[in-house]
Amino acid sequence: MKRSTILLIVILIGALTMNAVFAQDDDPDLTINSINPTEVTTGESVSLTVSGAGFTDSAQVVVNGVGPVATSRVDEATLTAALPNSLAPGVYAIRVETSEQNATLPDALTVIAQATEEPAPEPTATPIPTVTITRSEPNRATAGQVVTISVLGTNFTPDTIVRVTGVGLLPTTFINDGALTGTLPETARPGDYNVEVIDPVRGTFRSPNKLRIVAPPEPTSPPPPTRTPIPVANEPSLVLNNITAQPNVVGPGGTVRLSFVVYNRGTSTARNIRIALTSGSSFVPAVGQANLNLPDLAPGGSATSFLSVTAASDIGRGPTLIPMTITYQDIEGTPYEGAAEVGVTVEITAQQPQLVLQQYSIEPATAIPGQQVLVSATLANMGTKPATQILLRVTGGENVLLPDTRGDSFSYGNLQPGESHTVNLPLIVNTAAEEGPQLQPITISYLQDGEPKEAASSLTIHILEVDEPEPLMLLSRYSTGRDEDLRPGTRFTLETVISNVGSADANDVLVTFGTVQTSGGGDDESGSTNGGGSTTTPSTTFAPQGSGGRLFAGLIAAGGELTIHQDFIVSGSVTSGIYTLPVTLQYTAADNEAQQDILNVSLVVIAPARLRINGPEPLPEMANAGEPIPFSWELVNYGSKSLDLTSATIEATNAEVLDGAAIPLETLAADGDTTINAAVMPLEEGETVVTLTINYLDDLTQPQSIVQTYTIAISEPPPPFEEPEMPPVIEEPVEEEDPNWLGRGIMALLGLGS
Repeated sequence: MKRSTILLIVILIGALTMNAVFAQDDDPDLTINSINPTEVTTGESVSLTVSGAGFTDSAQVVVNGVGPVATSRVDEATLTAALPNSLAPGVYAIRVETSEQNATLPDALTVIAQATEEPAPEPTATPIPTVTITRSEPNRATAGQVVTISVLGTNFTPDTIVRVTGVGLLPTTFINDGALTGTLPETARPGDYNVEVIDPVRGTFRSPNKLRIVAPPEPTSPPPPTRTPIPVANEPSLVLNNITAQPNVVGPGGTVRLSFVVYNRGTSTARNIRIALTSGSSFVPAVGQANLNLPDLAPGGSATSFLSVTAASDIGRGPTLIPMTITYQDIEGTPYEGAAEVGVTVEITAQQPQLVLQQYSIEPATAIPGQQVLVSATLANMGTKPATQILLRVTGGENVLLPDTRGDSFSYGNLQPGESHTVNLPLIVNTAAEEGPQLQPITISYLQDGEPKEAASSLTIHILEVDEPEPLMLLSRYSTGRDEDLRPGTRFTLETVISNVGSADANDVLVTFGTVQTSGGGDDESGSTNGGGSTTTPSTTFAPQGSGGRLFAGLIAAGGELTIHQDFIVSGSVTSGIYTLPVTLQYTAADNEAQQDILNVSLVVIAPARLRINGPEPLPEMANAGEPIPFSWELVNYGSKSLDLTSATIEATNAEVLDGAAIPLETLAADGDTTINAAVMPLEEGETVVTLTINYLDDLTQPQSIVQTYTIAISEPPPPFEEPEMPPVIEEPVEEEDPNWLGRGIMALLGLGS
């Protein structure tokens, strides 16, 4: 090839290269400089900001391994993208694609698993005495009147609230831990109602007796007219208004508090005002309460007063009236008299004792099975009659507390109404008692007027768990003995170290690489079903070599460890991923009880890209220094899924890469192909090695590469072409033409001269 021809080719290549450069300068190169944020947590929907250059309206953000995401263009240097909350943990490359270019930022985004909070340890439960209700008062009330309901029982707190079903929660007053009062509004309709107390900690408890609300009584005869003096000049006139009775249901001997307003609607001052029960009534002034005397009332004046009265012991049952008489004088001493009355209902209830477990304590507060405890229990008689020959007995089909040598029954003697008594009960915790708060039933028996009665209650005792020594097997560490990841078909030796960090030895340890399902019967060392004993399922990804995958390890003492080596081969059909190899341990504990644990080994397998590189063809065996060598490769994806190519690089020794030193690539579909071109010019005689590197992201979005090299011998260029020297040209003398030749010729013809 002539030097002029070579020079012409070089000039043409340079011109083409410059044209390509100038064509690219029309549009800025697409580049990615950074993203923000670079780390997100699984389950979060995050807006991703991509910074770079050359972003056009068609720019699309792609998360490698996931696909395109919703993209918005801010300007030519900024994009925003909405990351889905379904990203799995891992490291992802971010790619930006336009209609003509694409750019990739490898290992740009890290997705970490969302941290899970460990549940706080449950606080130790403290036994809470249960609420009991012995009775509620009154049992009967009249509609249209405000009623105060008294609830008697045990273990009430200031947070305990009285409730009447069908009416709702009542304004409640805490008297003490054995008594509450609630105010029933006058809007309650006639009917039967349950009375309950609600404790925010211990729940809802119902009174044994109901509340009956009856319609107001209809008078059998018209009430006598109230004697109201007709006001005349300078005369007082007193009337009683807003009369109420609390409670409005009362029993024999019960006390009622009357409330009323005395009003002077006369024209003169009333003096020496006195209010008393009308004689002949079934009510008398309450203990400590005399007739009521009021101060003087001027015309138009009023006074609110209260009077407590007690029902007679022989009062009859049903609606009745409480009559009152008011007497007073004017300023001249003239006497005047008036009358008023209020209706109540008399309810006669039977007198009986009511025994309740008022309170108890257990020492120690938390006990262990087999331990002796001392229960201090207080019984109280909340009824209205004495209880005799009281006996408390620890009962139940599967008792938590068992009697010691003194038996399970304890005497409390006799209790008068309102009395209480405490007895210490020595008992033993059942060795089979379960951990946590446990309920122990008790029975209270007594005599009422010689007739045997019985009541049930319960105790709550907190049982602690007793830790039995037992082995605890852990997989301390494991290794494949390789620096690089496993690939399909790789043979490797797995080293596992199993530690017993428990407090007891593990005996007859059998190690199986796979899962074991036990269905009873003996154990088959062969690894298959042994006629009802166990079934072993080996791993389909890692096949054991040199053994059946089962090893007898014998004893692993408490605090000891065992190192096991097992050869494996990775299945040739496996795809990239993180695979679990179960390691099943079967052993017997100190109590000869069979135990089985499954420990998991996590192994990473990376399947190489199914990429075929064709070319370059033809590859010269020898080339001349200074002469460009063109290269062309065809990349073919013969796999079943797309391949995430990122870039290709061309490097050369003893040569200059004229074109194609760095070539960006894009995702190559299954069965797809693409072509890359380059040009290399050797520099001097010797050997030139051209290295082609194809970079891609594997199925775990980790960067991988394929490298191929090509060696070409380089010779000195041929000497320059020299043209042969031509002999010198000798010029012959040229005779000058005679300008008069024509005249001389004519003269010669005429013989006149030459």
